[in-house]
Parts: sequence; C-alpha cells; structure tokens
Amino acid sequence: MRKQTFRTIEKLSYIVGVPCLLGYAGYTLYQSAKYHEEERNKRLKETEEAILAKNQKNLIMLDNFKKKIFAVGMEEDFLRQQKEQTLEQKKAIVDNTKLIRDLVKDVKPDTVLLEMCQERYDNWLYDTVSDPNYDKKMERLYKLLDKEDYDQIIKGNQLDLDSSYLEMLSGMDLCQYRMMPCKTILGDRSIVITEKRYKSKLNMLEVYKEAASQTKKKTIKPQNKDDMTIFDIQSKTKDASQDAKKEDDNIDKLRIALQQINEAKSQMQNQITDKIIGQSNDSVAQDAKKSLLMNKNEVEPKKLSSTNELIKEIATKEAEKTRAQIYDEIVIDEINEELLKSVQKCEGNLVVMLVRKERLASFERLWKQANLDYYQTQDNKSKIKNSVIKEQQQKFEEKVSKKVETVQ
Repeated sequence: MRKQTFRTIEKLSYIVGVPCLLGYAGYTLYQSAKYHEEERNKRLKETEEAILAKNQKNLIMLDNFKKKIFAVGMEEDFLRQQKEQTLEQKKAIVDNTKLIRDLVKDVKPDTVLLEMCQERYDNWLYDTVSDPNYDKKMERLYKLLDKEDYDQIIKGNQLDLDSSYLEMLSGMDLCQYRMMPCKTILGDRSIVITEKRYKSKLNMLEVYKEAASQTKKKTIKPQNKDDMTIFDIQSKTKDASQDAKKEDDNIDKLRIALQQINEAKSQMQNQITDKIIGQSNDSVAQDAKKSLLMNKNEVEPKKLSSTNELIKEIATKEAEKTRAQIYDEIVIDEINEELLKSVQKCEGNLVVMLVRKERLASFERLWKQANLDYYQTQDNKSKIKNSVIKEQQQKFEEKVSKKVETVQ
C-alpha cells in the first residue's frame, strides 16, 4: 500500500513538476528578453537624442510600424568626377567615418545596408578586405579615431583615403567582422544597369529634340566639369565618330519601329471592324460598313494629326530636360526605389543605411510617402498629446485661480 502511494506521488511530481519547471524557465527567458528589449530601446532613445543633435546634416532617422532606420549620408561622392580630394574633404570623410563607427557600435543594428552593388564591391573593397594586413590596418584606424588623431589617417600610412572608400569600409567591417550577429546587405542595383539607363536616356533626349522640330541639333555638354559623372567620363574616352554613328543608328531604328507600330495598329483596327460587322448579314450592318469605308479617309487624317500633336507635345516636354534632370531621374529617383525595396526586405527591426549624401532628402521624402499611414498616426498621436497637455494646463490654472479667489 505504501509502495503504491509512493509511486502515485512520484507520478504526480513528474506530471505536475516538469510542466511547472518548463513554464518557469519560459517565463524567465521571456522576462530576460523583455528586460534586454527595454534596455535596448532606452539606449536607442539616448543615442538618437545625442547623435541626431550633433549630426543633423549627415544623419536622418526614419520609422515605420516595423523598422527603425538610421540613414547616414557619405561625404565621398563616388559617382561624380574622380579627382584628387582636398584637405577639407578628407577631414570631412574622417569625421563621417567616426560617426559611422560610433553609430554602428552604439546602436548595434541587425543589418547594415550599403549603397553598393556586387560589381563595385569587387572593384573597390575586395582587394582591401583580402589584404593579409587588413585586420591590423582596421584596428590601427579605430585607435586613431578614438584618439582623434586625424592627421595620421589623412596621411594615408595605412589606408589611402582616395581609394579605400573609408566610410563604407568601416560600416561593413564593424557589422560583418566585429559585431556578430549583424548582416551586411548590398542594396543597390548593378552599376552596369545604371550606366546603360543613363546613356539611353541621353540618346532619347536627342530623339525628342529632333521630334520637337529643333532645326539645329545640339550636343549635350556638361556645364561644369564638377557636374560630370563617371558615366560621362567613361563615354568621353570612346571614339566620337563611333558614338555619333550609333546615335544615328538608334534614331533610325526608333523611327522604323514607330512606323511599324502605326501600321500594325491600323491593320488591327481594320480586322476588328471587319470581324464585328461581318458577323451580321443585315442591310443595316452592310450600310454601316459602307459608311465606315467612305469615312475612313476622313477619320484617319484626323487621328493621325491628333496623334502627331500628342507626340509633339510629349517630345517638346521631354526635350526641355537637362543632363542634371536625367541624372536625378536615373541615379537618384530610380536607385531610391531600389534602396527602398532592399530596406523593406532587411532582416530585423533596426537598420543602418550608408548612402550618398545628396540622396538623403529625396530618400526621406520617398520613405514618408511609402509609409504615410505611420506618419499620419504619429501626427495624430502628437496632436492628441498636445491637446491633453493643454487641457491639463487649463484645469491647473482654473484650480489655482479658484484658490486665489477663496483666499481673497
């Protein structure tokens, strides 16, 4: 009897005790995760207030319901004309490198996204990362940044500022090699695609100018050497006669393609008309077919004239674009869309973006347009909060005034 009682108690202890232990362990892990999440949010808030106040020109913070993004604008403009950097530019790059290092180190993001593609990584950073002395160079760089000994960094004893792409390198190094787990994402499309898009737009600009009945064919020249991009520099090295021949061939091909499209369109319209009217044998249908055939010569010139006017209007509008507008359309707006898609696919809820400084404002506008619901909700919350504060202040003033009246 006693043995059975002991066995029963033992079974009950297993049945009740094991789930209780598992539940307690799960609750402990939950509390620990919650505590660390609160500490991280507290640290993030302190970091936001400290870093954003000091770096308003090169740093913006973006939010939505799922992610928080710190976007840093890099001083080095690697898509503009390649030239020797001045001492002030090198100092600005070193200052920004320190900002990136401190931001990634303090925020501890889940992902660092670079405005770079695989081709650029292979051409720009692969040799530096593959260097046997890479770790020593980066450790020395971080020590010099801690000491704020910028002169030694600018001298280039370890890393050449003109060719090392120091800002991107420091962000990638901290995330990929110093802070595990952290994932590095190359968020830009291929530079080859961007170059083809840019050059094709410039060729189309010539077509639009010709279609807009411009008598003198103007060549597109940059107004200033500083406005030249790497795409312009690469195209400048090619033979001018070959480029002119290719442009003429492209224009001829476009004309032929437009003629073929118009012919195919008219043939399809005729086939559809014959098919619809041919299904009926009524005299009314036959009369309608005759009237259509009689009015065909009158309708087609009207359609052709309206189509030509529309094409001329579009061509006139497009022909007014400048090289700078095409650059903004291809290199700024389209790549902003690519970066937005890459950010939305990033793992984790905390992302640091390293992008060119000139795209910060445009990317911020695009992000807010894509996350309009979130920002409207935040505006409503701030309005409600301000209204509550005003009501509390009014109640407090009323209480004070009543007390003053009773004392008097």
